[in-house]
Amino acid sequence: MGTIRLGVLILLLAIGVAHANCPDQRASCVLHEEGVALFLEGKNDLAAAKFAAAVAAEPSARSYLGYAQAVEALGQIALAYDTLVKAQQLSQAELKSAGAKNVEANGRAERIKYKLGELRAQIGFAWLRVPDGVQPQRVVAVQREGEGQLPTPLTQWTAVAPGKQVLIATLDDGTKLTVVAQVAAGSQGVVVIPVARSAGRAQVPVTRTAGMPPPAPIEFPVRKSTPVYKKWWFWTLVIVGVLIVVSASSSDDESSSGSFRRNIDQPVPPPPSGGATLFRF
Repeated sequence: MGTIRLGVLILLLAIGVAHANCPDQRASCVLHEEGVALFLEGKNDLAAAKFAAAVAAEPSARSYLGYAQAVEALGQIALAYDTLVKAQQLSQAELKSAGAKNVEANGRAERIKYKLGELRAQIGFAWLRVPDGVQPQRVVAVQREGEGQLPTPLTQWTAVAPGKQVLIATLDDGTKLTVVAQVAAGSQGVVVIPVARSAGRAQVPVTRTAGMPPPAPIEFPVRKSTPVYKKWWFWTLVIVGVLIVVSASSSDDESSSGSFRRNIDQPVPPPPSGGATLFRF
């Protein structure tokens, strides 16, 4: 009983703080502040619901940021990334209207930028397509398991959880197909939705528009290393080596020349006087 009373007291306190931080009593502001209080308490599912309600009442960068942090804590990092992309769009518009000197707006923009970079390295991206000869219009909706529908899933990259992401595709006849996207963190891949070709449907010619990825995972080219002879330090070493050799050669020439002069200038001793003359053959 005491625990229930304490929980009710904490909830009433959070609501009181939310109203204090929202003097105009806007629904979006009150819902957001209630979400912040729940998030700080570790009640991430309830916080996500509050932030979602705040976004529905009035979309804002801070409510999208709060929702992204809540669902990230729930393990839905792909959804968190998509939410942060929307938060960044609203944040940029907020900076234009509030001005570059607005401390709160600038701090929020930097926070969103940091979180986007952090999550970008933790997720993968999948390009969804249908088999050749199948009309893309047959796929009417795609969603990540346990989440809402993805906007235009066949015309843009879809963020997926690394390793294994379950996707559910809904066809025009109501059939639901389960697809598993296996894309490593920080990489990209193509995922084909196995839509069966209907016998009564005409085969659609395969046409690839500009911007469409190839039917295979994208491989980024490896940067080739610069040859040694094209590096600046290589020629510096060559020039220094040549100068050392030339300097050493000059020193040897001067030493030999001086020794030769000393030998010329030195007088030849006279032959010994008296005694027998020695002949050498």
